[in-house]
This record gives sequence, C-alpha cells and structure tokens, in this order.
Amino acid sequence: MILSNSAKEAKKMANVIVILSFAVIIAGTAYNLYRSLPFLPFALGVLLFLGVNILKVFMIEQSIKKIVDTNDKKTYNYFRLQYLLRFVITGAALAAAALLDFISLWGALAGVLIFQISAYTLKSFTKDLEEQQDSTI
Repeated sequence: MILSNSAKEAKKMANVIVILSFAVIIAGTAYNLYRSLPFLPFALGVLLFLGVNILKVFMIEQSIKKIVDTNDKKTYNYFRLQYLLRFVITGAALAAAALLDFISLWGALAGVLIFQISAYTLKSFTKDLEEQQDSTI
C-alpha cells in the first residue's frame, strides 16, 4: 500500500539524516581535535538542522498522505502551503544560525546539505537493492 510505503520511506530517510549528521559531527571533531571548544558551534549548527530536517521529512510524509487520501483543490493548496512552510522553517533556522554566536553558520550549512545528500543516498541505495532483487529472480 502507498501509505505504508511512504511511512517506511520517511523513517528510512530520517535514519539516513541522523547517520549523516553524526558522521559530519565526527568528521568535524576529528578535523578540530586540537581545538575542542571552537568545534561546539559547528556541532550545534549540524544538530539544529538535524531537528529541522527530520521535521521536514515528516511534513513531506503528511503531505503525501493527504494527497493520496484526497485529490481536490484544497489538497493542492495544502501541499503548496506545506512547501512554503518548509522553506520558512529552513530560513528561520539559517537566520538563527547567522544571528546567534554560539551556532556556526558552517555547521548549519552542512546540516542543510545533509537533507539533499540523504535523499540522494536513499534513492541510490533503494535503486541498487531493487536491481539486486531483480537479478536474483
């Protein structure tokens, strides 16, 4: 069923986002090992967008469920509103990272990119698994 698949995909993408976020934090820690305290703002920026990205994934899942359940003009407007709301949330988090001294803008930028990287990673791994299953049949 489409709904159960979208929920599974949302959970998979959330897991990929968490894994990539912690990988970026670990890589940043290894890079800044000799400067432990200046790394904290970078980690806070990544963690800020970890929460934002997971929120956006579940907002997308809700939009997909609504589109599948009903198909009328209100649904289209709901989808457009959700799309704009996701941009506003991202913009607000970027503005917070730019204005607050204890959050690094570079960490926030890494967090923004994690969403796109996780979507690409999830799609490529899913495609590889489907090809492997097709070749075994």
